[in-house]
Amino acid sequence: MISQLHTKEKGFTLVETLVAITILLIVIVGPLKISSQTAKSTSFSSEQVTAFFLAQEGSELAQNMRDAEVLGSFLSDPDDGWEDFSTGSEYSNCFSTFSTYGCALEIDTATGRVKASSIGCEANGDNCDLYYSDSGGRQKYTYDSAGNTPTPYNRSVKLEWISSDEVYVRSTVTWRTGSQRNDQEAVVETSLYNVYGN
Repeated sequence: MISQLHTKEKGFTLVETLVAITILLIVIVGPLKISSQTAKSTSFSSEQVTAFFLAQEGSELAQNMRDAEVLGSFLSDPDDGWEDFSTGSEYSNCFSTFSTYGCALEIDTATGRVKASSIGCEANGDNCDLYYSDSGGRQKYTYDSAGNTPTPYNRSVKLEWISSDEVYVRSTVTWRTGSQRNDQEAVVETSLYNVYGN
């Protein structure tokens, strides 16, 4: 009887190789996708927190305007200060009767007082864009573009009469992030009262 010798070849078939590559891709791509989504989520969360604090700052600047005017005339007549705040020409661009979109509020570096822009925010809001300043000054975000870094943020502060002793404040920060089609928005609303008046 003649015996035939069979030789076994060692190695992988094409199907085994494709299955191994598929499994390897699933193992590698899954965690990469998760880490990419986590990075995007973290970036958005960071932008959202910054936007909220910028909106909060806008409402606090409006309160600072009121306090500066009222306390400046406190010894003579606090109602004069309230009138200067609520009807004075210095802040007229912030009131809804003068501007549909509100105004830009920030601290004047020369005087240390809150100042309102002489131009109200427009529909496109370009003149209310915020820029990052690393000059070491009192505020990191400013409306001044000279020598400062553009940011995705835009802030407008709108004041509205509710009664003779109440002014409604709406501070809105909008920004566009990543591949989002729509603007994101952070809003802080409060009311200021003539608490020092008669």
